[in-house]
Amino acid sequence: MRAPFRPSAAPAAFALFALFALATLAASGCGTFDPPPIIDDTLDGVPINDTPQNTMVRFEAAYERKVPVEYGKLLASNFRFTFSSQSDPTLVATYGSNWGKDDEIESTLHLFEGFTNDQGERQNPAASIALSLDGASFIDDPARPDSGGFYKYVIVPSVSLTIEIGGTDPAIYEISAPHDFYLVRGDIALLDPDQDAGANRWYLYRWDDKSVALASAAPRLAALAPGQRPARITWGHLKGSHVVAP
Repeated sequence: MRAPFRPSAAPAAFALFALFALATLAASGCGTFDPPPIIDDTLDGVPINDTPQNTMVRFEAAYERKVPVEYGKLLASNFRFTFSSQSDPTLVATYGSNWGKDDEIESTLHLFEGFTNDQGERQNPAASIALSLDGASFIDDPARPDSGGFYKYVIVPSVSLTIEIGGTDPAIYEISAPHDFYLVRGDIALLDPDQDAGANRWYLYRWDDKSVALASAAPRLAALAPGQRPARITWGHLKGSHVVAP
């Protein structure tokens, strides 16, 4: 009768020795052992954008988990964001309907990773993001009443977004306002070459900020004093503050 397999202790002992040696090198300053940072560039466990509902679930997860590559994949190539004329008239005057996919990706990446603004000031990245699109209604696009199978209009009565900025100048921003999203099916969408143009994919091609005028809109994002309440801003203001001015 063959004896049961018992793994040798040698590999385990060698692995322990290797770990000890690397730790010793790092502690002594010898060698160049410097493990690369772990970057979450996936959305494991999140459904793909195969329905309008799942597209918004994936949108929320990509933003909340700060995964810019997956976030960008959800935007059609003709994507447009429109600022609220009530809360952000200056941004409306600056961008009109010209805030496109490149602007959106740049702004979002700067929020996730930090950047240097127009004044040469380093802006810290978001340490945490909590986003909820609860109460979203999915209806046929009223501008395309006969194309419900290809277009969907998503009404979010009030997004709930809290962003905590880390670093030496911590701050917390809160966003709560209505937003409208417009989705298009992949087989008729205008897409980049690396996006799936199948009928079982959906993409965001338009996004309208419906914020009303805030009682005290911040002219620019700045750190909060200790004990100060979170700053109320608009999502449009957040976006506009995270790009280099045109």
